[in-house]
Amino acid sequence: MSVKLLRTLLFSLIPIFGCSAPVFATGPGFYWGLMLGPATNSATSQGAQVSGAATDPPTTVRVTPRSQQFGSRLFLGYMPSQYGGYEFAFTFFSTIKYTNTTATAICGSTSARVRDIEIMGKGAYPFMEVFTIFGKAGVAMAYQTTGGAINPSSTQVCGQT
Repeated sequence: MSVKLLRTLLFSLIPIFGCSAPVFATGPGFYWGLMLGPATNSATSQGAQVSGAATDPPTTVRVTPRSQQFGSRLFLGYMPSQYGGYEFAFTFFSTIKYTNTTATAICGSTSARVRDIEIMGKGAYPFMEVFTIFGKAGVAMAYQTTGGAINPSSTQVCGQT
């Protein structure tokens, strides 16, 4: 099965799951959910360390990021009453790959990853058993990891530390 066909099938199923999953979070008790979809980044070009001897500052070339990725969020929550509860979530974005448009050899990987962990309190107020307004507040820890070429070091020679 081609990647394009699989992607089309996956994105056509998102509205079905997106509309039915919130039904489980309407009253007290445990709930969970999964959010999926395209993610766009607005990152600019970065300097990537050139392969070869270390210099101070490191010799770099410009690499440009791919702007279309995939994002997902898994969340778990518990509502002890219809008025409030708490939620834990993990957010994942696919790897941002940078493209080298020059013929120069790069020292290491030119990619970046972004992840997020969240803990939130959730307040809710039901209106006439028709719909519920809710708000969330909490803390999140977002972290990013990058390939060795994106974080050039004057002490690093390609493949060595």
